[in-house]
Amino acid sequence: MGQFKGSAKISFEKMANLILIIIIQFTITNLLYSVFLAFPSSYLRFLYSILFLSFLGVAVFITIKEFELFIVVTNKIYDFVIFHRSGVLLFSYNFEENKEIEESLLKGSILIGINHILSNFINKKSKLNLIKMKERDIIFEYDNQYGYAILLIADHRNNIINKAVTLFMKDFSNMNNEILNKINEQTQLIDVSQFKNSKKIIKKYFKPFLP
Repeated sequence: MGQFKGSAKISFEKMANLILIIIIQFTITNLLYSVFLAFPSSYLRFLYSILFLSFLGVAVFITIKEFELFIVVTNKIYDFVIFHRSGVLLFSYNFEENKEIEESLLKGSILIGINHILSNFINKKSKLNLIKMKERDIIFEYDNQYGYAILLIADHRNNIINKAVTLFMKDFSNMNNEILNKINEQTQLIDVSQFKNSKKIIKKYFKPFLP
């Protein structure tokens, strides 16, 4: 399964396991409390106290040691778009529907971001990397060597998303460098079907954000 490297160490399996641990311990603690209410005794009270304190300890430990888990859980990615500097949509993926999206179905916020991408390719000195909206962030990353850019819409930008985008772009460039070089060197129609491999890379680095 895909896993963020470096500062982002949390994987989908790890996140699921940690949540399962919390749910199991919470369930056992509640069951014991119900038994204690039905059959009060000092022994059950003591056992319940131990389990309850243990549950709190585990929750605090996970919160401190695995804080990235809660960053992933409380953040949400909506759209992921790859554009060529010519303005051609290479690939678009909607995280809510968990599927590719056609250009005709792109939302207004994405179209606003596209205009910024194209203008920033022209003005290389001061590239815009973030547009903060009322409830969401529009994030941009550029690859001037191969002439494409990433547009990502999320609740808020953080280091986990930044790292995932960086790793995605590295793989995307390596897998498609010959195609991108030909497009940039020659004036020709772009066959966007050649970039279907983007879905595989998204699942590799953004799996915790997928439904």
